[in-house]
Order: sequence, then structure tokens, then C-alpha cells
Amino acid sequence: MVSLYVGNKETTNKNRLGVEGLLMLNQLLMKSKVLQFLDTQSMVIGDEEITNLCPGLKTNQTLIYLNISNNEFSSKSIEILSRALRQT
Repeated sequence: MVSLYVGNKETTNKNRLGVEGLLMLNQLLMKSKVLQFLDTQSMVIGDEEITNLCPGLKTNQTLIYLNISNNEFSSKSIEILSRALRQT
């Protein structure tokens, strides 16, 4: 799988994977040797969820596109994500 779209283009309904779903997505990021595109648009990702996704973002070596638009990021979420992406 080179591309994974788990987001939602509609702004009225958002996908809610929750903490457990994002932990599974994190595992995919950590193990995948081919995933290049990940779209998590409109998934209700906040502080707790982004923390669970960051280990996979840190270790993944193939991802070249990440769409995180229209989520519920606070300044804390952005700081956590920024730190993770700088470590890649």
C-alpha cells in the first residue's frame, strides 16, 4: 500500500478513529516500507491522538506526503508534531 486516505473531505462529518485507531495507524507507519502518502484530513485529531501517532511519524522513512488539515490541533499538538517531524 503506497497511499492511505483515512480522512474525510466533507467538513460537516469527521472521521473519528480515536486513540486506539491512531495507535494502529502508528503501527502501520512504523512497519511500512512503502507508504508514501497519508491523508488524515478531518479526523478529529487532537493533543492525545497526535501523541500516539508521532512515534510512527518519527521512524517512518518512506512518507513524503502528510495531510493533517482540518483537525483539532491546539498549539500543544503543533509543538508535539513539529518535534516529531524534526527528528526524522
